[in-house]
Amino acid sequence: MAEELLAAAARHAVISDELYDLEKLREERPLAAKELARLEQLRAEKLLCRLRHRRAHARLVRLTASSLRGL
Repeated sequence: MAEELLAAAARHAVISDELYDLEKLREERPLAAKELARLEQLRAEKLLCRLRHRRAHARLVRLTASSLRGL
């Protein structure tokens, strides 16, 4: 469960970094069609990664809470 949470967070970070780089590049010059397509793809992937991260976090919190009830 924790591994899933960390993997989702890591993927989200990688996507965010690439998005940031493309946005900075767009400030310097117009993006090529391939770069624009990648930008849109990354935005969609970022949303999915955010959802996966939230779900994994919620499952981990529930699991931790349920195991602490027995103490």
